[in-house]
Amino acid sequence: MYTFSKRKYISLCLAVLALLLYVFPMAAQTDSLPIKKSENVYLNFIEESYKLGETGSYEKAIEALKKAIDAEPKNPLNAVLLNNIAGLYQLLGQNEEALLVYDAAIKKLPNDLTIRHNRALLFAKMKKDKQALTDYSILIGLAPKNEIYLYQRAMIYLGNKKYDLARNDLEEIIRLNDSSLKARLGYALLETLTGNFNEAERLYDYVIGKLPNNAEAMAGRARLFLARKMYGFALRDISRAFEISGKEATADMYVIRGEINLALKDTRAAHEDFVKAKSLDPQIVTP
Repeated sequence: MYTFSKRKYISLCLAVLALLLYVFPMAAQTDSLPIKKSENVYLNFIEESYKLGETGSYEKAIEALKKAIDAEPKNPLNAVLLNNIAGLYQLLGQNEEALLVYDAAIKKLPNDLTIRHNRALLFAKMKKDKQALTDYSILIGLAPKNEIYLYQRAMIYLGNKKYDLARNDLEEIIRLNDSSLKARLGYALLETLTGNFNEAERLYDYVIGKLPNNAEAMAGRARLFLARKMYGFALRDISRAFEISGKEATADMYVIRGEINLALKDTRAAHEDFVKAKSLDPQIVTP
């Protein structure tokens, strides 16, 4: 479902660098004191980690960030560096290690939305739904109008067949934003899973009418047509979803196409799709 991307890591590093480049000169001007040597070292290690991360040297980038923290152990930005270290561990596929580092970052900044959200996303990816729900509930408590948090909690509820709780979160999104297409996508999935196929199709048609190049909507309607045994329509929609996604196709999309291929008795193609889904997300459930 979610992958900590190289692009996201680089953007985080750039944000930290920009903040440091602003803070340190301002501090020097305010206090009429030169920047301490340790602060120069701190910034240099962060810049080094950015360059290493950009070239894919993630382990070395982690070491550079750890050296920055060692140079300034009391620097309030260390929680952000820990967040970046956790992201690098995710890029290396070391999710359990990433969780430990997110834990350390959250201890330093328990109300930081970005860090807690990153951990919630990783919990969800690892199918640690109880922990993910805890983080999302805290996030919603801190930012009750955030539609993303509400939607993602609703998706976890749906995955656990807690349909009433999922509906509550989706209704809250509509209350906050009655034009939300994301919430309607969530409702469409909810109606599919609860067998209300006509309403699900109406919702998917509405969203696709507004967003004809939305792969999530196309894949969702393919899932609906699969449930209705309308395999030709299902194959059409999932093929369009893959066309839209290109190299960004998700594990869930491969599972949907695999199930359609199974229904069409193409077991070889189905097997290939399920293997690909597992390679993208080892935690995903396949037939």
